[in-house]
Amino acid sequence: MTRYVIVGAGAIGGAVGGLLANEGTEVLLVARGDHGRTMIDKGLTLRCPDATVTVPAPTVTGPEDVRLRSDDVLVLATKTHQADAAINQWADVGVYDNDELIGRAADRLPILTALNGVASEEIALRYFDRVFGVCVWMPAVMIEPGEVIVRGARCAASSTSAGTAPPSTAKPMLSC
Repeated sequence: MTRYVIVGAGAIGGAVGGLLANEGTEVLLVARGDHGRTMIDKGLTLRCPDATVTVPAPTVTGPEDVRLRSDDVLVLATKTHQADAAINQWADVGVYDNDELIGRAADRLPILTALNGVASEEIALRYFDRVFGVCVWMPAVMIEPGEVIVRGARCAASSTSAGTAPPSTAKPMLSC
């Protein structure tokens, strides 16, 4: 089963990874500092127009805490000025098929670039064989560690935090 490893789980990466996890897709969030530690301890809270949910998505603070699998997909969601360092940090991480080391991430795994700017695919192609550009059209902002406001998507959660309306009673979102 494919697991999406979200490198840079801040506003956009947290929103993408959190929404995927909330719908049952296997993810691994990668975030640094207070944001990463808060998600490790308490999960990731998503505030969407239709609901507020806290997703207990697995979270790590760097590649040293990860055992990449042959069916993983890396999703780069850092800021553009951080992309080169992040890609370089993940390129040589070992990839395993069960207990067997089968190669390094740059040779074995695809990487999706989901960040602002026009240079990210070019940067990723310096290290990775399979690079796919992603267009994310979803306003999101991280207000405090462990919390992302997602203005352009529904949480449509199967479980909601106390005090929020379940998805079945939420007002429909407007779309442009």
